[in-house]
Amino acid sequence: MNSEEYIKNRAIEILKKRIEDYLARGDYKSAANLANETDLREFLYTNKVINILKRRIERYLTEGDYKSAMNLANKTNLKEFLSRKVNTFNFGAECEDRLNNYLRRGQRYHNRGMERDALYFHKKALNLTKLKNDYWLEAFCLYNIGDVYYYLSNDKKAFKNFQKLIKICNKIGDKGNKLVSLIQIALIYYDKKELDKNLLRYSISE
Repeated sequence: MNSEEYIKNRAIEILKKRIEDYLARGDYKSAANLANETDLREFLYTNKVINILKRRIERYLTEGDYKSAMNLANKTNLKEFLSRKVNTFNFGAECEDRLNNYLRRGQRYHNRGMERDALYFHKKALNLTKLKNDYWLEAFCLYNIGDVYYYLSNDKKAFKNFQKLIKICNKIGDKGNKLVSLIQIALIYYDKKELDKNLLRYSISE
């Protein structure tokens, strides 16, 4: 191999390593851009790269970041892999500890009036409850998120989360939290001076 070929091969290896680093961080856009710019598009479809992507998706799931896992799976044609991982996800001690940590930190920030920080951790907790298939905890997280949005005066998003909570309460027969959700929705309408027929479609007998 002459020096020119060596330099070319070395440059390609460096570029491939950079692409792998982007993928390991979940930055598929930068990886794809670099691959397109350097004529290394086929490298994105090698088994090595696909395995990196799969590990990143698994890490997102373990962290409770289902949204990022889904976005990456959609971009990389790994939706079936994501579906299998979600269906067979092992919610072990590490995930349980992470969930409890998210719940505690979300409540702590909420108590301190740091609503945006609280919202971040409540959403992380919600994602993990979906992987755990725990409707009671999911309902708890939805209430927390709706409550934070209410404090942030974002009535639209607060209302949306309380709606989701009511649906789960109907599914699991939780009349207590359903009533609490209805009260929260009533407060939203009351604040807007719109407490009238709008609330009737969310009657307790629904």
